[in-house]
Amino acid sequence: MRHLMLLLAMAVSTPLYAQSGVQAPPPVEELNLDGPRIGVTLLSPGVHSALEDMGIDVKPVISQFGWQYERQFYNSGGGLTALNEWVLLLGGLEQGTAIPSLNWIVGLRTAEGREFGIGPNVTPAGVALAISGGVTFRTGALNVPVNVAVVPTRVGTRVSVLSGFTMRHQAIHPSRPVARAPRAPRPCLPAIWGSAEIPEGLVLDGMVRFAPASETYPCR
Repeated sequence: MRHLMLLLAMAVSTPLYAQSGVQAPPPVEELNLDGPRIGVTLLSPGVHSALEDMGIDVKPVISQFGWQYERQFYNSGGGLTALNEWVLLLGGLEQGTAIPSLNWIVGLRTAEGREFGIGPNVTPAGVALAISGGVTFRTGALNVPVNVAVVPTRVGTRVSVLSGFTMRHQAIHPSRPVARAPRAPRPCLPAIWGSAEIPEGLVLDGMVRFAPASETYPCR
């Protein structure tokens, strides 16, 4: 009976140890970056025809301008970095039109900067799945990504080449007190009343009188 109870206790404790012991993943740190994205998109004949049917007359190659919001999850030990990106784009501005595009990309980035991601793509033509890959270069305070994204749809394929840069913002939270340098001690002077020196706090006519603040600094 005692051996049976011991085996039962080991069976219950093992999963708990696996979740909170040495097999539990280490805590991660978060980093938020954002910045502009520019590039071009190549439209297949099927996608081009679908846009014409919607009344959007553009050439098979359109420009892309937008903004990227990036959130990184990593640990201090290095290795892979998890990415969560939102990319908002406007295409065809050079042709007098604006084709909006919203992309949500989830992926991974290596320590060398190579990255791969996948996620939904939403445009006026419909919803599709975007597959993205590329590399990010670090230069000073900037991250410079160069990515190629492929969006296959039922009517054709769109291929985009995008670049730009992202920056990390260092802001002071409003609720956090701002450290200030201590003030230099002011000189300690006796109170002055007319041309005679009167000790601080001297009672005159039943009232306590002091010299103006601009003329004295009380001694402590």
